[in-house]
Amino acid sequence: MPTLQEGDIVFHNATIIDGSSTTPRYPASVIVCAGLIASITDPATLTSALGFPNKPAIKLIDYQSDDIQYSLSPGFIDMHAHSDLSLLHTPSHLAKITRGGTDGCHGCTLDWDRIEIGGVMNNELAQECVRKRISEIASSRTEEGFSTFIWLLKADDFSSTILQQMGNEGNVREIMRHPRHTGGSDGILTSTKPHPRGWGTFPRYLGHYGRDLPAGKSRNIYAAKANIKDGPAEEFESVEEETIFAGGLRKLLPI
Repeated sequence: MPTLQEGDIVFHNATIIDGSSTTPRYPASVIVCAGLIASITDPATLTSALGFPNKPAIKLIDYQSDDIQYSLSPGFIDMHAHSDLSLLHTPSHLAKITRGGTDGCHGCTLDWDRIEIGGVMNNELAQECVRKRISEIASSRTEEGFSTFIWLLKADDFSSTILQQMGNEGNVREIMRHPRHTGGSDGILTSTKPHPRGWGTFPRYLGHYGRDLPAGKSRNIYAAKANIKDGPAEEFESVEEETIFAGGLRKLLPI
């Protein structure tokens, strides 16, 4: 029988969807103690423990107490976002917390001739940079692309924007079907004018592509969850991020 301690957070009667291929969905109760998952147990066993008198003060979240049956999932790994600088001055950013993102990665392999400057904050840079690719600007400055990139970041105080071509819906769904696909929001976190990528990517990914598309849809919710958790964790060799297990970090998300 699981042992409860004062201050524990208990997710009771949950349906676990952790993105793994071996157990995509299973019922369990999860006990979190001091920031770590202390145990994963059968809900019936925990129900007995909760019935004991004089049990310690805990925070109980019972997934069967509402009409809607929720699921419990590890937090997402965002494979591409623009939250780096925002999180430095706003560590508790709501857009990051409410959509479940617990980790963010940033970085794509691109050639300098594929990055076109779309706009600058410093008007003195406009003629030299706007509507030109990094490779063009670097050539005019007789230096390497990376040096130009760093120069522009400093000169425009991290405010430059870029242009890029976007794909079509058919391509998006085809890419999603690939077992090595990993999802990322490309989200820009801003408090003055929220961008839909920052707030709505994962709800749309799971809700629209994973649940709502009609017959022939490209995903189901288990495969969709794997592509934004299990796949990224494997890609970055973050074993502790892959699934829900006793002793793991407390990064859990009701969905």
